Amino acid sequence: MTGRARGFTLLELLVAISVLTVIVGIVFATFASVTDTMAIARDNADRMGYRMALRRNLTENLGAVYADAAGKREEFQLAGTDESGSYGPADTLRFCTSLPMPGAYALPGVMKVVQYSMVSSSEVDASATGYPGDDPERPGMALQITESPLAYEEGIEGAVSGSDQLPLVQLAIPVASFDVLYFDGLSQEWKQDWDSLSEQRLPWAVWVRVNFPRSEDERAADNAAGVDLTETPDVEVMASIATGAGVEGPFLDFNHARLDSASGDMSNDAKSSKKQSKKKKN
Repeated sequence: MTGRARGFTLLELLVAISVLTVIVGIVFATFASVTDTMAIARDNADRMGYRMALRRNLTENLGAVYADAAGKREEFQLAGTDESGSYGPADTLRFCTSLPMPGAYALPGVMKVVQYSMVSSSEVDASATGYPGDDPERPGMALQITESPLAYEEGIEGAVSGSDQLPLVQLAIPVASFDVLYFDGLSQEWKQDWDSLSEQRLPWAVWVRVNFPRSEDERAADNAAGVDLTETPDVEVMASIATGAGVEGPFLDFNHARLDSASGDMSNDAKSSKKQSKKKKN
């Protein structure tokens, strides 16, 4: 007596498919969770890297701000301008430091000029600055940091040969806001702008606050938690300016009398400084 070939019933097939669906769902949920965790960890690592790089750059450069003895030379100007962008303060800052150019471009005697400026991400050369590109979920701007060799005005001797041929060093970091304040020792207040040429002195300290771009969900979470980004920014650096701290009046150039390039006579500023020096001696 021959036996009949027996297959699966419809009920068995439905049970098998249901079990397989549950297993696939569990595997997919686990994989998605791992992927999300990796993305969050990578994002946190990127932000930590930006935070450390920006803090180090600001601390080192602001700690070595340089100015000429009379606060008159444009090459050594510290200029800070208060501006607004689409996502908050978008200030600009420019100054000279006694630090050399970084890396292989660090020639002895060549100081550098540092400039911080907020620009649109479309204006950034990603290949030259290492800019990671736009994040559509976190709209913002780019903080472009440019370091260049100090270029002396025509007729000023002592520039290192070939320094004008050194390339620029640029870095761009995605940020939402860049806010800079300057402590005025005369008024004992923080100012939003500074021009060392008009003030003829440097601020006692510089306070920088930076916030990174945020998504709508992140902004909503900050608002729900009562987080005030003006009080708790992502990056905050307050640097004392050694050459400006404690100075309560314009720089006095007693020891470096400047000559007028056209007549060869002492400039009015130099004469005035010399007269004040004589009065003090008498």
